[in-house]
Amino acid sequence: MGVPPSRHSAPAIPAAVAVTALAVGALFLPDLPGLDQTLVANLVALVTSAMAAACGFWRASRSTGRRRHAWTALGAGLACWAVGEAIWTWLQATGREPFPSVADLAFLGFGPLTCVGLLLMPVRGGRVRRLQSVIDGLAASTALLLISWATALGAAVRTAEDVRPLASAVSVVYPVLDIAVAVLAVLTMARVPAGAPRRPLALLTVGLLVLSVADSAFVFLTATEGYEPGTVLDVTWNLGFGCMAVAALLDPGRDWRRRRRTTREAIVPSGGLLPYLPVALALIVVSGTEVTGRSSSLLEKLATLVLIALLLARQYLALRQNAALVARVAAREEELQHAAHHDALTGLANRTKFRERLEHALGLHARDRRPVGLVFLDLDDFKLVNDTLGHAAGDALLIGVAGRIAGLARAGDTVARLGGDEFAVLLESGDDAERCAARIADALRAPFPIAGRQLTAQVSAGAVQLGEPDDPVDADELLARADYGMYTHKYARKQLPGSRPRRPVPLDQS
Repeated sequence: MGVPPSRHSAPAIPAAVAVTALAVGALFLPDLPGLDQTLVANLVALVTSAMAAACGFWRASRSTGRRRHAWTALGAGLACWAVGEAIWTWLQATGREPFPSVADLAFLGFGPLTCVGLLLMPVRGGRVRRLQSVIDGLAASTALLLISWATALGAAVRTAEDVRPLASAVSVVYPVLDIAVAVLAVLTMARVPAGAPRRPLALLTVGLLVLSVADSAFVFLTATEGYEPGTVLDVTWNLGFGCMAVAALLDPGRDWRRRRRTTREAIVPSGGLLPYLPVALALIVVSGTEVTGRSSSLLEKLATLVLIALLLARQYLALRQNAALVARVAAREEELQHAAHHDALTGLANRTKFRERLEHALGLHARDRRPVGLVFLDLDDFKLVNDTLGHAAGDALLIGVAGRIAGLARAGDTVARLGGDEFAVLLESGDDAERCAARIADALRAPFPIAGRQLTAQVSAGAVQLGEPDDPVDADELLARADYGMYTHKYARKQLPGSRPRRPVPLDQS
């Protein structure tokens, strides 16, 4: 289990907040002689990003399960950012500011690693739900990129002085990754398991959203030559890193058990409609550009095709999930129906099911004069088994008796356990009730191997037969006749001279 945050991480939280506050305040230092505001901004960003990376790795080392891997990926992403910031600080300090540069390779590692970390966070659902989260994130990211490119980003990249293909590609990759991270963070937050702490993930989501906004604004301002160091934009980055650091320190570091999901949660998961909002907005923007007469760029056309493909994939997964849900509901309903009409111990029909079948058979006899037979069975002295050998042995004997009776039944007949040690057989196949009772008595004479012993069982049986010339009767009347026959049989056997009822006791004590 993870370490409770209140015991070990609480002292570090004020430190993280203090470092973030100092980082923010350093950007507002007055312009002292010889103080390079750009260098200060870079160093502060390096300190805050490195602090957030250290907090992420610290939390990973004290976490378990999927959460451990998630924070490892998040810490690695923040470490990539810190490395990129260190390289960029050195390049600017030496008077070299190429774009793109080696620093961009490190910066670009932040997005994929962060996405991996978010996907590894424990959320509701299994593998299919995580795949849906990936598709939802890609769809929403593509839609937001399409909106950004059609409104501002495309114009900024096209009007930039540096129109080299590599530079333009890197300028586009940054906002794409930022959008993907932001969307996936929101989706992950929306699918937190019930009962799990939400504050750490909420802070993590806020931090990632802040970083995404700041990064996208930086790309736009750089392309339009409007960026100046030491402004509020640099403060935004530091605040994002601070939120992520505090989130790592507050996280409990252990995977929380998921509560049982209701059918509503399984059909309409929390956050399930969220990806469709930017998709709808993107379609409106694209439609608006067509109405105004502006031709769509190649990137916009490709993004639209990708968006359509992702939506089709999402609908395919939704159909599969719904089909699986329908199958589970049908299987569960079948289980409930079986439990409602069958005995839990023996698997035979219960009293309710037997009564339904009996009334149906008597209705056919009254209408078409079809033959109906009923055998009522009661185990003699069954209580002795429970009293001497225990209820487990008694249950085993009932199961064995039920299996032998069911094995003698013909197609169309119904074998039921009416309760306790009482059984009944409904004959609709034309079999004679008395012959059936005799076959059952013969089959039960063989001993039952139970708990290392050989037990015998004897039954008292009452048999009733309705043929074509017999008048219709109701279920209660037929059951009463069979029950009377069973007690008559039991009483007559006990009254035989020199006889005693055979008891279901062990024959072999070995």
